[in-house]
Amino acid sequence: KVYPNPAKDKVFVEMAQNQAFSVEIMDVTGRKVGTVSSDKITSEISVKDWKRGMYFFKFSNNKTQFIKKIVLE
Repeated sequence: KVYPNPAKDKVFVEMAQNQAFSVEIMDVTGRKVGTVSSDKITSEISVKDWKRGMYFFKFSNNKTQFIKKIVLE
């Protein structure tokens, strides 16, 4: 899970189980704006200094890869 959506100050990433993962964060132009790596079930990402708009969070681990869209208000 990635929540809340839309977000204002923080985005939380919650995995189904305790496993290592990385997140590559891109803006709507495809420009990479950040990366996060964690091995916790729930991680917090501060987005309070980011511009409002749409971002894509590309998740990957050793088994799978998926993308979630997040809107910042």
